[in-house]
Amino acid sequence: VKESDIGREYAGGRTSRPIDESVEGNPYFYQAVQQCPIPSDRLKIKYFSPGTCTTANIRALLSFLRGQGFYPQLLILDYLKKMKHNGDAVGGLGRICDELVSVGDDFGLGVWTAQQAQRNFRFSNRTCVSGMANDISILENCDVAIAISQSEEEHKLDRMRLELGKVRRGEDVFCVFANINYSNCSVWEMTAGEVRANYGMDPNSSQTP
Repeated sequence: VKESDIGREYAGGRTSRPIDESVEGNPYFYQAVQQCPIPSDRLKIKYFSPGTCTTANIRALLSFLRGQGFYPQLLILDYLKKMKHNGDAVGGLGRICDELVSVGDDFGLGVWTAQQAQRNFRFSNRTCVSGMANDISILENCDVAIAISQSEEEHKLDRMRLELGKVRRGEDVFCVFANINYSNCSVWEMTAGEVRANYGMDPNSSQTP
């Protein structure tokens, strides 16, 4: 059942149809999915109950998929804090991140995971590196850290910014202005004209609102 819920969200973003249509059994949702099918060799979804998944479980799953002839290029882990750890948010999650880096190296794939910002950064203009996690060890060994920044006004207007908080190879002064549709879990980059109209600035500027 949980895999189906995640699949609905993925299908909603892929087809731009509201997820509620799937829950309600709206035929238009399924028609859109049929017109834009998700290839079985492109996506695999696995659900673990909160607090039960370990990196050993992930390694076993990846080995099983390889045995089935499926070689993923990207592992999306949603999300870090729900993995099994020793209850110590400071240190415990950082060690899991180190293990995930090792998983990516051993299986030759990219690993993406999320971490909620600290509460005092909710609806602040910017979510800097210090606000991404309460333990810097979570960020120490990652190659790229992207912060979703959203002021209260942007939240009401369905807008957001993706800001590089860290990049191992290159400069971290970079911001993507985006629109968001909560009903179908889709995000798309604003045009240069939209950025100028909504923020009064050049999208290529290193400045941020």
